[in-house]
Amino acid sequence: MPITDDIIESCWRTIGALNEIGIRRLQRSSGKAQEELMTFLIAWNSDQRREVVELALYLGLVIVEAFSRTVAVRRVSEEDILRLLSTNQKLIAGLPESLEEGVALLTSPEYVSEPAIMRYILSALAEASDDPEDSVELSDDEFWHLVLVLKTCSDALHEASAPKT
Repeated sequence: MPITDDIIESCWRTIGALNEIGIRRLQRSSGKAQEELMTFLIAWNSDQRREVVELALYLGLVIVEAFSRTVAVRRVSEEDILRLLSTNQKLIAGLPESLEEGVALLTSPEYVSEPAIMRYILSALAEASDDPEDSVELSDDEFWHLVLVLKTCSDALHEASAPKT
């Protein structure tokens, strides 16, 4: 069952309303449930600016929560994450130079396993740079780095929620 826009909205609203203690609890429970995935999310953003890391963690929590509310998810393995990361690196490297064209392709079901999550990621990253009160000005490199990492997280959770063949 694909994740819906309504589920994602409910998740980001719930997580956005949490205080610092609530966020820490959610991070711990997500880390226990998906240790390899949360390790990947942190490690692959460790060389980013603090604001970018915080944005990645927030968006990652929304993605994990959306899956946990919708389907039973097996633990994601490091091997699966690295395989999907490699696939997504090739996909993103092959996108058109134009940001608009690249974003349009990434919202197409032929390129993403969870279109609603991809729309959320792209929208949240675009808004991160547009909101003057809560702004995280992202460079193009930071934008595409976060797309890569978060799409990999989503793809890994999608795979882990589907029966293995």
